[in-house]
Amino acid sequence: MREEYHKKISAMVDEMQRLEAEKNLSLHQTSGNAQKGRIEEKFEKREAELKQKLSELEQKHRQQTQLTKTLNQQKLKSQQMEQEITKMKT
Repeated sequence: MREEYHKKISAMVDEMQRLEAEKNLSLHQTSGNAQKGRIEEKFEKREAELKQKLSELEQKHRQQTQLTKTLNQQKLKSQQMEQEITKMKT
């Protein structure tokens, strides 16, 4: 699961870089100020969406990491308790 979030985050970062390059190319090819304004607005909106998705993925990744850590701690406690029970039986 952790690798899945890492891959998605990397893909989002790549998408943001691609979007920036596409924006720069579109702005370079456009001559009118009105068109440039619309292009910038369009790309800024898309970039904001990507940043929000990236933020959500990073938050999910942190949550998943925390859950994994908690699970490992619980497993360790469980093993220790099993050992104590075994010692008490003998």
